[in-house]
Amino acid sequence: VEPTVSVFNESLVYEKEEKYNDGVKLTVEKNYLMPIMESGIVVFKGNKEHYGQTVIIQQVDGIDLWYVNVNSDSIKLYDYVEKGTLLGECVDNEIYLYYQKNGEFLNYKEYLP
Repeated sequence: VEPTVSVFNESLVYEKEEKYNDGVKLTVEKNYLMPIMESGIVVFKGNKEHYGQTVIIQQVDGIDLWYVNVNSDSIKLYDYVEKGTLLGECVDNEIYLYYQKNGEFLNYKEYLP
């Protein structure tokens, strides 16, 4: 039996970035498939007040990365997810990312590839 190999292994691709509240708004292609930026554990999945549809991954580097505006039906709370694998499909053509550590939002420019 052959081991199952992931066929989705992508890096983040976006057309435009702009500061948005405590994070960054990225303009992407319609129906963009969002890759996971860093391996970690899904610690929140659902609707977050003032943000909307949100997935928060507690990354192995200790940073919580909030992904907002992504339909992520394939992952569940407390899943361990691998960098480069599929998080989900962008709701329209905008994705919002928020980097947080110890309750403080971080400057996205230091972490965005």
